[in-house]
This record gives sequence, C-alpha cells and structure tokens, in this order.
Amino acid sequence: MTTSPGSLIGTGYHADFIIGDDDQNAEQVYSKVYRKTVQRWKTETMSSRLVDKMKSVMINIQQRLHCDDTTAFLRKTQESLYKFIVLPGQDSTTVEPADLKRFYSPEGLLCPKRFPLEVLEVMKVQFRNGYSGQVRQDPVAEGGNFFKEEWVNWFTPDQLPEFGRVLLSADTANTDLATSCPVSMQVWGEAKPNYYLLYDETMIMSQLDTETRIQAIGKLYPGIITVIELAASGFGIYASLKNKIAPIFGFPPARFGGKEARADSISPLWQAGNIFLPATQYIKVHYLPEILAFPNGEYVDRVDAMSQALLFFTQVAAS
Repeated sequence: MTTSPGSLIGTGYHADFIIGDDDQNAEQVYSKVYRKTVQRWKTETMSSRLVDKMKSVMINIQQRLHCDDTTAFLRKTQESLYKFIVLPGQDSTTVEPADLKRFYSPEGLLCPKRFPLEVLEVMKVQFRNGYSGQVRQDPVAEGGNFFKEEWVNWFTPDQLPEFGRVLLSADTANTDLATSCPVSMQVWGEAKPNYYLLYDETMIMSQLDTETRIQAIGKLYPGIITVIELAASGFGIYASLKNKIAPIFGFPPARFGGKEARADSISPLWQAGNIFLPATQYIKVHYLPEILAFPNGEYVDRVDAMSQALLFFTQVAAS
C-alpha cells in the first residue's frame, strides 16, 4: 500500500514494514509548518501503525534537504531507535557506519560507473545548493551554501572605520510563541564599499518586547536609521514606532522577491569581500553557521535581517 504524509489512505491499516522514501517535498521543505506536519505524521500517526511494536520496522530513506528535515528530526529526537546509514557520492568523514567505506572505489567514489568524478563536477554546477544534499548527504555545502565562509572578512574593534551611515535592520516574527521563528535585529555600518556587522540580537520575543529592544538598541547608535520589515508583526511595530523614533522606514520584502532571491541579490557583496564580521566567539558559533546554512538551515531570520540591511543600503537608499 502506498500513501503520503497527511493522506488518510492507509492510516486504518497496520504493517510490518513502513518505509518512507523522500516523504518530504523538496519545494515545501523550507516551510516550518510543513516540516512539522510531516514530522508529526511520521512519529505520531505512522509509528502507531506497526503490527508488532517489538519486531516491526520503520525505514526512512531521504536525500538531505534541510537542517530540520525528517532525518535531522529523527537524529535529534529518536536517535536510539534508528540505525543511520549515510552514503555520500564521494568518500568523506560522513560515511556511516565507517566500515562501509570498503564499498568505495580507490578514487573514493561510491558508484564510479554512473557517477565518475567528471560527472560529479558537472552536477556541482547544475545542482548548485542541491548538490550537497543529494550527493554529499549534507544540507550544508562545504564552506556554505549561498554564502561562503571564505568570503568573510573579520575585524576587531580597533579596526573599525568611520561610517557614513549606521542602520538597524529588524526582521520580525508572526507570534511570540515558542514555536515561532525568532526576531532578528542587526546593526550594520556602511563604509563604502564595505559593510560591517556591529550588533546581532536574535531570539523569540513578543511584539512589545521587539519595540522596546529596537528603541534601546537605537539609543546606542546616535543618528541610526531604523528599518522594519513590513510583514507579520512588522506592520504593527512600524505603526507603533514611526512617531517615536526617526529616521524609520518600512521595508517591503516582496518588492525584492522571496528569501532566496533577496539573498542571491546581495551575495555578490560577500563574494567581493565587502562584508566584515566581528571576530567574536558569539558570531562564529551562533551567527555565521546560520548564514552559511541558508536556505537549508533550521532558521533563516538572520539572513533575512542581513539581506534587508544590505538591500536598503545598496538599492533603497543608495546615494
């Protein structure tokens, strides 16, 4: 019997083997709501359909799509219940169990007849960010997806230049529930042609807390420009603050396309070496990994706030 996540077909039956084969849609996996729906269906609905809870088997087969896809979720919440087998197209430290490396060719290829090295090189170009998940079995490409770690410049406080403009970019959230996405507030300084990240505060907070923090952060940077995302709670935050702080602007994200389109449009600034990040442990451990994982990371809020700031500097208020 064949069924799919969310379908009522088959849920009245029980099975000895329940096999999920890419049961997450690659186009929908970027939706947190969709990911959680599939995860609940997998763990709560289908797991209760085993004939014998001691002997029946659940198998999950998946190309890696996201840092919060089904495989990642099972690793995080039910690792003791599964045996994980990871076979990337090329030999790497991610082969699991490690003794399966014996099946790789001397050149380190899993299937050299179908996927010799020259074919894999072509696939890297064709698949772009999808190559890492489909071939490397890792949703984060080596060095980053849209943004590469090698493109980053690091600075210390004594290396800060004089800024022409300083901007606070606020990426807002839908709600302040624990299941909501975080709010990301970042301060960026412009010293053309370069841009410096001066501050990052990213966490789940209410609309009122967001308004309070925007005002508090703004007081630390005299003359700062405040840019609020006009989406979700951002409409209310902008309406509440527009007569309290100045200058303040509403940023319409849809004008610049979806999240990936916005990130793509400012990635040349990273590649050209125009982006500078503070050389702190916080940025290296919390900020940069989220940027490098985009769009396959569990959260994208820091990327949204960053792309909003850079788009405002370079396109909205270019001068």
